[in-house]
This record gives sequence, C-alpha cells and structure tokens, in this order.
Amino acid sequence: TEDLVRVTREGEVLQRFGDMPVGASADVSPDGSRIYVAGTYSDGSKGIWWMPAEGGELTKVVAFDDPALTVPWSAFSVADDRIYLTIAEYESDIHVVDLEW
Repeated sequence: TEDLVRVTREGEVLQRFGDMPVGASADVSPDGSRIYVAGTYSDGSKGIWWMPAEGGELTKVVAFDDPALTVPWSAFSVADDRIYLTIAEYESDIHVVDLEW
C-alpha cells in the first residue's frame, strides 16, 4: 500500500491518508466531501474505493475482477453521481458507473 497526501500549492502537507491501494490515482467529488481512489489493494484486488475527505475507512464502489483487463488508473473521473472510466482489453471503451447511495 501507499500513502495519499493532501498538500497546499506550496507543497506543505495538510493531511496524510495511509493504507491506500498501490499505483493509486485519486479524484475528489464535485462537492469536496469524498475522495475516490483507484488502484490495486494489498490483497491483490483492483477497484475504485471512496472515503470521506476528512479520512476514514475505504469503501469499494467498483471492483475489477477480470485479471485479463488492463485498468489505466489515471483514466477515471468522478461526477455528482457517476464515475467515468476507461477499461482496456484489446481496445479502450468509456464506461459509466452510477453511484447509488
């Protein structure tokens, strides 16, 4: 696992989030209340997780169970109630995941 760090524009560390998926990329919800992280977790599972912006437990919202799929972690974005991402196998497609709370 890796650390996710929130910093100021000047590089001052404001907050450090531990135990993040390896190779993670992150996006913040439009209202700033959640951080979404994509990557491979220590148990080998791949997916996208969210946590409150203040920190806390990760909750998986998207699981990538097919080992044949290549998931480019930098290619996802969070909207109000959707996650947009690309999944590559032999070619890339854009997928939309509706978030239901």
